[in-house]
Amino acid sequence: MAAREYELTYIVGDIAPEAAKKVQQEVEGILSKREAVITSVEEWGHRRLFHPAKKNQYGHFYYVTFKAKPENIQAINADLRVTADVVKFLICRADEG
Repeated sequence: MAAREYELTYIVGDIAPEAAKKVQQEVEGILSKREAVITSVEEWGHRRLFHPAKKNQYGHFYYVTFKAKPENIQAINADLRVTADVVKFLICRADEG
């Protein structure tokens, strides 16, 4: 099946900016390992969370667009779920219209 465009928004816990950068590289490594091609990465900065997540009041927000085969998305979800410093994430299929 052909690759589709996806959007990933994730929040790294309230840790030092240098450590957050390492988690960002780890997430990009997870995507590469699952044969995803990253098209853009945006850092949205350090913000207060509306609700505490894993005992964090603040977090570093990131937005990534990538192309991947649909059958690899479940594996990417599983990998992100066990990444310790990622407190929240959401993968959505990008609108094609």
